[in-house]
Amino acid sequence: MKRLSLIILILISNIIIAQSDFSPQYSNDGNQILFYSYRIEKEPEIFIINKDGSDLKQITKTDGNWSIEPRWGTSDDFIAYSNGPNMGQLRVTVFNLISNSVMTSIDELEMGTQFIIAWNKNGIQWANKTNKEFNFYLSTTNKNTPLKYEQFKSYFLKSSKDGLYTAIMVNDENNKGLWIAYGLDKPKKLTDKLGSNISFSSNNDFIAFEYKDKDVSNIYTINIDGSNLKQITSEEANDLMPTISPDGKNITFSSSLSGQFCLHTINLESNKVTQITGLKK
Repeated sequence: MKRLSLIILILISNIIIAQSDFSPQYSNDGNQILFYSYRIEKEPEIFIINKDGSDLKQITKTDGNWSIEPRWGTSDDFIAYSNGPNMGQLRVTVFNLISNSVMTSIDELEMGTQFIIAWNKNGIQWANKTNKEFNFYLSTTNKNTPLKYEQFKSYFLKSSKDGLYTAIMVNDENNKGLWIAYGLDKPKKLTDKLGSNISFSSNNDFIAFEYKDKDVSNIYTINIDGSNLKQITSEEANDLMPTISPDGKNITFSSSLSGQFCLHTINLESNKVTQITGLKK
């Protein structure tokens, strides 16, 4: 079964505090960061901010609905996110940033909750959570194509922006770890670490992911061939949901380092960490 425990969204419900910012995503040009936050009322909303933390803009309306897990389109004119009255009733929604309006929602295939995973050149990749498992789909204008890896029982996946690679977080007893597949090739194991919230570099030479050990989550990177595994963050705080900048020089992530979950950026050359949202210590 592709268990609900595989997605960090559900875990976050137990650690929400005021003004928490999650799931940062770099725009295609690298100048802006998309994220969702609990800073308005009780329900999360979608925001955009410049990469240096300036010019914060709220995208979704404060209307009592949840808006989470935003993703940029293949151009910076569109985003998609999961939207609905609660965690159990979310639908993937496409939003036009130019007209500032909702374009469409993915039609429901079955009873469940939709989480957007990625938006690549092939379409919108998303997961549908039923009572028992996740089912994965790729949606284009008029078609929903199932995405399956029959050799795994419990897994979650995400594909690269160009749609060529798919990273698979596998929780099977004998296959636990992070795997990578190129096109229709058989997946290869990258690491035994159960990495989640995966981000691909723009040229697919490495990925960043979140790994929890001894109740603390940190950010790691690993080359696409399985070499050069590195722990990037090591503070006594939870560091979640990394996104790699298009130039590959920085990783932005959500961290509890300041006492609340705010967005931070680490430079991969200098290891300097900069807090870009929230109140600073």
